[in-house]
Amino acid sequence: MKIDRLLGIINTLSRTETVTAPELARQFEVSRRMINRDIEALCLAGITIVTKQGAGGGISVPDGYKLDRSLLKSGELSDLIAALKGLDSVCGNDDVRILLNKIVSADFGKSCGDMIQIDLASFYKDSLSGKIGIIRRNKMNAEIIRKAGELIESCTEGYVAVVDEKGYPHVATRSVREAEGIYSCYFTTDREGNLAKAISRSGKAAVCFHKGNSNVSLTGDFEIVTDQKIKESVWVDWFINHYPGGPSDPVYFVARFITGSVSLWMDGEAAAFDISELEPLELR
Repeated sequence: MKIDRLLGIINTLSRTETVTAPELARQFEVSRRMINRDIEALCLAGITIVTKQGAGGGISVPDGYKLDRSLLKSGELSDLIAALKGLDSVCGNDDVRILLNKIVSADFGKSCGDMIQIDLASFYKDSLSGKIGIIRRNKMNAEIIRKAGELIESCTEGYVAVVDEKGYPHVATRSVREAEGIYSCYFTTDREGNLAKAISRSGKAAVCFHKGNSNVSLTGDFEIVTDQKIKESVWVDWFINHYPGGPSDPVYFVARFITGSVSLWMDGEAAAFDISELEPLELR
């Protein structure tokens, strides 16, 4: 999560005299380019960061810099800590405590010993813990899902992997049409080819889209399209070179891929999830 990484970078810089971009990249398991973008984002947010080139150089912040002194007033930070501790009582993991350690200096933490804490666990832990986790995952993935969908929709071809009649993987590049983000897309191929035969046998498959440094891999199932209107809607003019009979050519084969799970790498961020996790959450 980018905001978590930004707070982590601030915390590292506040505890270390100088650190290099490669060191931060290894610590947060992202590329050096991503760290450079993060530093630029922090500077734009008004945080003073000093960079020095050459031997002995690196990234640093002025002496005595602390997040609570630069971005939040004492009362604001106290309210934030109280809210986070209340959330911690129902989360059931260490995420909130780790976040608190990243944004609060040791000196300020000592002054919070008598702070009022609202314990939500007494009444709401069982009903909220799971839902908070789902909300967090959905929010974290929202932007990366949007970018992944845009990547797929911009592709004209995709790599399709199926299992052949001997049980071996078969991978082919095929034209992709009318993608609906990460959720579904249509592929066209020759009805007599290996891909069409494999889809007809099982339907289970994996699909991969790649552009630049980003990659989106999907697993799911194919359904064979028999609706002539759909076959006509995904038709493009150059298909006539392969199917002289047009959209009605008996060799022209169309299948719709429906995603079940996603694994991706977008702009230095990795994510893996099932489509079922993205269903709207009803708070009852």
